[in-house]
Amino acid sequence: MPTINNYTFSDPVFTVPEQSNIVSQVGATVVITIIPNPGFTATAGDFSATSFNATYISNVAFTQSGNNVLCTITLINTTTMPSSNLTLGLCVSGSAQEKLINIGGKYSAVVGSNVTGDSSETNVVYSASGAISTVSSLFTKTYNAATGYFWGGSSIPSINIVKGNQKHYSIVQTPTFDASNRLTNIAYAVSYQFPDKDVSGDEISINVPSTQEIYVPVDKVTSYIFDTSTLSNDGDLRKLTVLGVPGTAFGATLNDGTTTTVIINNQSLDANGRFEQDVLFPVLIKGDPPVNYTITLTGANISGSMNLPNPFTIKQTNEVLIQIDHVPNVPTPITGWPVVNPRVTLPAVINSPFPPSANVEQYEGLWLITLNYDIQPSSGTGTFAITKKEIVNADFSNTQPLAITATAATSSSTSLDVSSTTGITAGDGIVIESLSQQSFNGPGEQEGFAPFRTTVTSVNSATNLTISQPRSAVNGQGVRVFTDHGNKIQVYDGAATLKTGTAISTVNIYAKIAITRTGDSDITFDLDLSNLISYTP
Repeated sequence: MPTINNYTFSDPVFTVPEQSNIVSQVGATVVITIIPNPGFTATAGDFSATSFNATYISNVAFTQSGNNVLCTITLINTTTMPSSNLTLGLCVSGSAQEKLINIGGKYSAVVGSNVTGDSSETNVVYSASGAISTVSSLFTKTYNAATGYFWGGSSIPSINIVKGNQKHYSIVQTPTFDASNRLTNIAYAVSYQFPDKDVSGDEISINVPSTQEIYVPVDKVTSYIFDTSTLSNDGDLRKLTVLGVPGTAFGATLNDGTTTTVIINNQSLDANGRFEQDVLFPVLIKGDPPVNYTITLTGANISGSMNLPNPFTIKQTNEVLIQIDHVPNVPTPITGWPVVNPRVTLPAVINSPFPPSANVEQYEGLWLITLNYDIQPSSGTGTFAITKKEIVNADFSNTQPLAITATAATSSSTSLDVSSTTGITAGDGIVIESLSQQSFNGPGEQEGFAPFRTTVTSVNSATNLTISQPRSAVNGQGVRVFTDHGNKIQVYDGAATLKTGTAISTVNIYAKIAITRTGDSDITFDLDLSNLISYTP
């Protein structure tokens, strides 16, 4: 079967005796069948006969027969078969055309809020036609995040072939990201490669979730770090650390009660939201009154929600008298403890009027006091006995904070009901512990350092205090009272020893005491001898 122009055709052959009438042997017509090649179609209207042997043929007609085309040749009924073979050729114009495949389906898009471009759509029909293995574009969709928004996390757009053969579809996804790598735009181009047969009923689903707003931090200073404990008269260099949103501009001033000085002039927080500045506090001349320094963070970007005071103050004292005394608490007076009690005025100069027996010295920035006294009964006869050899901090008064509790709920009040006021005096520092954890309520207060944000103003009864600022508390909440005014000592070597070989009963009291921090007012630490010795007349 000959092939030409993307089709094949039949080649009818007849045996006709010579000199016989041809029509009587083969009939009035002869049919040639045109069959399109696979992937092609033949249409009768596309074919025509441009020439034929008019001696034997009177007409040629093309008709459709299913996928095929019939070429019907009408013979002249008076023709006679010659003595030799007779070939009746036709010159035919026409060809089979590539077969077009159809695709049909629908898509739906669900689009969330703050999205521009294409919107939500339901069961939108798409269709296309094309030759086998060719590719045709079906549709494109573009979605934009509204200005100031983006898609992030797991909420990003998606497209899925819900029904249909995925291998015939091609989806090109084109995302666009901003300078911070946030997805702000996405486009989908859907194409189809035609198989060898028509397809219908496919479904595509597009999901474009709502976008989220791009967080643009507002410039602000949110916190700071600074040691607000009492300054000595030696002055100090302390670091002010300012925290907040990176790039925030701010300033700071320092006022000494007379003069205001700019210590930070229009600086900005670094990429980590941090800025550090050393603040120098000068030496206070001996005899001058105390100074209250005020630091103020300035600028329009200071956060009103900052949970720290602004401005804030730092007190500088001139001299704080720290005195070591004793409480006999034994049945007889004693001798051997100096008339002028050992004391140290800090910060102080070496030629302060210390009694020689106090043995006060300075070592690596710490003031040290050495006690070394032999004590005896001041009158009568009797003997001492050692009841406790080691001397520790707890043997001195005011070194341990008083632990009490609130006994009634208060809301921003200066009146505080407590379990006991024994040992509390006006000026003592007071700290109300957090309910959620054992923490304190202000800078420096966790260590019990001066200055305290809250102090005792007056002791009104055995169970009620007036405090310096309104505070809130609940029944049973912990309260700690610091009676040392922020002065801290540490006994690192101490002992009570009964001396033998003496005519009179004698006890040696020995202790090395470091003054680790000075507070904001004078203090006397009393050593209770009854913790260490007993006396029998």
